[in-house]
Amino acid sequence: MLESAPPAKNAISVDYTLRRFNANVRFTHFGRVTLIDWLDTEDVYLAKVTTDVSLSYDLTDHVTLVAGAANLFDVYPTLQDTETESGGNFDAVQMGFSGRLVFARLNFRL
Repeated sequence: MLESAPPAKNAISVDYTLRRFNANVRFTHFGRVTLIDWLDTEDVYLAKVTTDVSLSYDLTDHVTLVAGAANLFDVYPTLQDTETESGGNFDAVQMGFSGRLVFARLNFRL
């Protein structure tokens, strides 16, 4: 089967707010992907699950501080053979290839 994206991408998210605090957790499942490379062999990307988390606090009615991580557990796509895969080690067919991203931001509302 020749695919350029997962046949299924499923997400579940849990969001909890208590007064000025908020917590969010999201799990995203990326289905298995099979690509046919230029040598007519299959390159298989296994199904993966990523986890995103964020915590926020409303400093005022108009300012919120947020901290979190995307891809918390540093999940990577299946490593491919660069001799046959033209897209490099990680073709961009799943959740990206840069691993964990930790962030903090300040949100302003009018």
